Amino acid sequence: MTKKAIAVSLLQIVLISPAALAVGFDSTGLSTTSAAFTSIGAVISTLVTASIIVAGLAAFLFLIVGGFQYLTSGGDKAAAQSARDRITYAIMGLAIVAAAVAIIQVLGAVFGFNITGTIKWPGPATTIGA
Repeated sequence: MTKKAIAVSLLQIVLISPAALAVGFDSTGLSTTSAAFTSIGAVISTLVTASIIVAGLAAFLFLIVGGFQYLTSGGDKAAAQSARDRITYAIMGLAIVAAAVAIIQVLGAVFGFNITGTIKWPGPATTIGA
């Protein structure tokens, strides 16, 4: 698949997902009266969250592909260099995604908003005792 086709597919997922989530289902079937998005902020939050997840998964996938490419280079210096570059760029992509998430979290804490409210971030347990 070409890069253009992959980009179009990812764009379709990002644009269609909020529309699909906006329709609510109940026990009688499709409910057209309830919507998951009540404001533009909810739509933006969903788009930001989806784009962070897609970017992280894409960087991880490129890391795996680069590792496989490096293992199968068979001593070819050009192929090994290409694989090393792919791995380097994937790690840089993961770092950029992590930095973007950190910046969003810091800005949210400073200005009092929560764009990525639906993502459960790993961290220390908050339970005390037991």
